[in-house]
Amino acid sequence: MGTALWFALATIAGAALYALGYKGVEVGIDILRDRGLLFKKIAPNLSGTWYAVWETSAEGQDLLSTEVIEAKQRVRKLTFTNREVSPENPHGGFMWKGNAILYDNTHILGTYRANDPNVLSKGTLYFQVHRNGSFMVGKWVGCNYDSDFTWGLAVLARNPKIAENKIKALLRGLPQRPLKMLEDEPRKGN
Repeated sequence: MGTALWFALATIAGAALYALGYKGVEVGIDILRDRGLLFKKIAPNLSGTWYAVWETSAEGQDLLSTEVIEAKQRVRKLTFTNREVSPENPHGGFMWKGNAILYDNTHILGTYRANDPNVLSKGTLYFQVHRNGSFMVGKWVGCNYDSDFTWGLAVLARNPKIAENKIKALLRGLPQRPLKMLEDEPRKGN
């Protein structure tokens, strides 16, 4: 292609971008990212089975609950669902679904909610994906069986032993702290 043709195409493209304005360009970039056309490197394949260990509580007792999770990935968008309620947490466990977005091929930000409308558990998720994509370490913040506002660490790994070992190592490295931030108090007035 000749220089004149490239110049003409660039001029037309520039005029189109100018006409769209900043917001239009931003939306266009988001569309290209969602289709995987703007990644600088290949995104890790996070679809498939993951073994999760969650720091949580039920009936006032801190515990580690395990789950098998199915992840589905479409470029940057992720969906997580658990296969069954955690065996370690029969009273506080629940079936749930999470939606998240992968940023910079390493950070996952998302939300989760219980499938059953009578279960009020819901919250946010943040995970850091390891370079090789075999495990991710993160935190959940939300409400659970015991509290309206609480949080805990979490590890998802392709291998259940890795998930268990990683969360134990994380917990050993942290100072003791209460899992619940706010104690339930009687509500005053309306």
